Amino acid sequence: MKKLLLELSIASLMLTGFAQEQEYTQNDIPVGNRIRANNVSDGDFNAISSWNEAEHITSYEPWTKVSMSVLPWELPSTLDTWADKQVRVKMDYSTLTTSAAIGSADSLVNMTITGLWHSTINVKNDFYITGNFWQDGNSVINMTDGAVVSVSGFGNTTQNVDGATFILRGGGGDNGGKLYATNGAKIYQESGNFNINSDMSLTDSTFYGKLIFRGTESGTNVNFTNSTQQASNDGWLVAGYGGNWNTTYSNSTLNRFYNNWKSDGSTGGWNGDVIFLHVGADSQQVLTFENGTVVNGAGAADGTSYWAMDAETRTLDDITNGGNVNLGWSDFNENTSLSVNLLSGSKFAAWNLEFANAGGWESAYGNISWNMEGSADAITEAVFAGNVNMRLSKAEIVDDCNFLMEFNLKGYSKFTTRGDLNIGGDDAKQGSARFTMSGSNNWAEFNSFYVRLGKKVEEVATTANIDISGSNNTLYTRNNFNLSESLLKTGAVINFSMTGEGNVLNVNKFNVNNQDESTGGTITAVFRGDNAANKNQIIIRSGELILQGSQALDATTSYTFSMQGNTTLNRGDGRGVWLKIHEWGGKSYTTNTTFEVKGSGNDILLSGLEVGKETDNWDETLGKGTLRIVGGENKIVIKSTDDGHNGFRLNSGGVIEFVVDDTGITPITNLTFNNNQSNGMMKIDFSNITTPQEETRYVLLQTSDHNQNIFGELFDVSNPDDVYAYEDFVSVLLANESDVYRFALEYNESEEYQNAEGENINFMQLVVYYTNNTVVPEPSTYAAIFGALALAFAAYRRRK
Repeated sequence: MKKLLLELSIASLMLTGFAQEQEYTQNDIPVGNRIRANNVSDGDFNAISSWNEAEHITSYEPWTKVSMSVLPWELPSTLDTWADKQVRVKMDYSTLTTSAAIGSADSLVNMTITGLWHSTINVKNDFYITGNFWQDGNSVINMTDGAVVSVSGFGNTTQNVDGATFILRGGGGDNGGKLYATNGAKIYQESGNFNINSDMSLTDSTFYGKLIFRGTESGTNVNFTNSTQQASNDGWLVAGYGGNWNTTYSNSTLNRFYNNWKSDGSTGGWNGDVIFLHVGADSQQVLTFENGTVVNGAGAADGTSYWAMDAETRTLDDITNGGNVNLGWSDFNENTSLSVNLLSGSKFAAWNLEFANAGGWESAYGNISWNMEGSADAITEAVFAGNVNMRLSKAEIVDDCNFLMEFNLKGYSKFTTRGDLNIGGDDAKQGSARFTMSGSNNWAEFNSFYVRLGKKVEEVATTANIDISGSNNTLYTRNNFNLSESLLKTGAVINFSMTGEGNVLNVNKFNVNNQDESTGGTITAVFRGDNAANKNQIIIRSGELILQGSQALDATTSYTFSMQGNTTLNRGDGRGVWLKIHEWGGKSYTTNTTFEVKGSGNDILLSGLEVGKETDNWDETLGKGTLRIVGGENKIVIKSTDDGHNGFRLNSGGVIEFVVDDTGITPITNLTFNNNQSNGMMKIDFSNITTPQEETRYVLLQTSDHNQNIFGELFDVSNPDDVYAYEDFVSVLLANESDVYRFALEYNESEEYQNAEGENINFMQLVVYYTNNTVVPEPSTYAAIFGALALAFAAYRRRK
């Protein structure tokens, strides 16, 4: 039978209803296209008893005989006709257009629009009903002409809200419908959640309520463009559950503080989270804020957003209230990923930033990333009041663990928080966390920076990577920067690197301590600049760089701090840093810690240099604190300050190693007159010299303090022209078996360094003269030299 398209009308309130019961034959019923009004009072709108005869199952077969109190294709609109009745409107292959208002905010019409099939409803007038918009498939509801539409909820239908107001009074449940809002449309989710598991798009419109993305296998797409979202009374600004979804906010505003947003004018506050994302298994999820989107998730208690405060006077302390950001609450699996992106001039304010809470922390799989990237004319910025917690997995260790938490600043972005960045946790067992700054002109600021890779567990397979690359990026902490705030276990790996050019690590204290009971783990910090004209900088404002080790028996913990070129180290105010390597008196370290200077262009300004400690119980079986200097193209200066942290001390348990190569060797230049002593060990390694040379003079240490006792433990300086090195404490590794060397103590005036009066400083210099004869030594020569070094440690112990 040929399908017809019949446009029907819900009549205005001026029309009268049908009071008497009428009987119709099938000739009176539109065939194929029909709207059915079902007047029943018991609420069972699909019961056979509600019809004179059961309708046929096949959609296009006609009704046989229907007896109703109203025409099936025309609805009464006088209110008394609706009394104690529920009208259920069903449509098939039909179009219905309103011609006048139905109901009002104070008087809802007892109607449900349901069972729509390939039909269209055009709502051009106010439309207040008690029930829902629901469909059986492929239908559209258009709301236009400034209409106000109030329903309990909707599902499955495609709903276009163009310049109209759509009020959803109910909440909860999954919603497979599609919603599109344009031209100043307003969407109100008055209670519960707005659950969307299909497409949703707002352009130049406003959404009020709690939005939850419920992803599907095929994917849910949500887009806000030039639009505003106002938070719900009791919860999230945005939330997401399992499944796949992609949500983008472009040039939009999201307001966590709600005030006078409900259609009844009620007010609220900062309740609940800003973002709460469950993630869940088999989820591929992306949440993006771009093109100047502003998220107002924190601010003053009166509801003033941080971004609404005066930009010239506002501080982090002005944030007194706000919501958290929770990324990943449910269990993850190997296919779980979540990416939150702040792009192109977006601004974001909230309280805490949490990675992998609850079930996420219990998982051995999953990848969560927080990414920020702006541009030169549109910097992306985030401000938080609380901590950033990048958790690692506390699940039982598995071989195929891919648990990864990432925090990435990719260029022209600024992240600031009043709280700390915490990587890992005491209960962490496995997984990786990565903090990166790449691109250029990023700023990251924290109160303190802590790495904790699991101290309460027996076994760990945890890794933390902190990587600053690119150019002109700054990582700033108001207090501590601690690469290992708690003890380390075997299997823990911490890697820090700062490469590129013009990058800055600016911290109050740089610590590697609290490791007395560490049993294993590796910490490596590498600083290497790519441009001598734009060097990387390490600024330690407190003036202390503390590198300590473990005292645990048989511990394998190792720490290496390596400056590999074009990097400066100082206090940031013209003063130097007190460098302490295993300097804590009374501790017997069982592990090795090395501070290394190599490459070229490093410029190190110290107020004090202390290697080893003042104890009598150190021997060759214990760990060493080592200062290793490679090559001659760097600068290491110890300069007096007004804080007492000055001087040079090579204590027992400390080693200074000079590795001479074809570029020479960088001397330690001591401009102080305090604490100058040598009581540890010195190694001079010439094995990296590859070219023949006549007798060549190398300065190892030059000091403005002319007290020769500084070398009393290591050298006999009674003949300054031919200083005798005590072989128990000074070892020399030759490039060739036939090479020769001699030490001397000399006095020379420097034009490079002047005193306060501008006069050149006259240094006492420890020098070594070396002649390279290019004879390749036998392997046994090296063995003998290193064996002599081991004997030297043993002899030193006996001497003490």
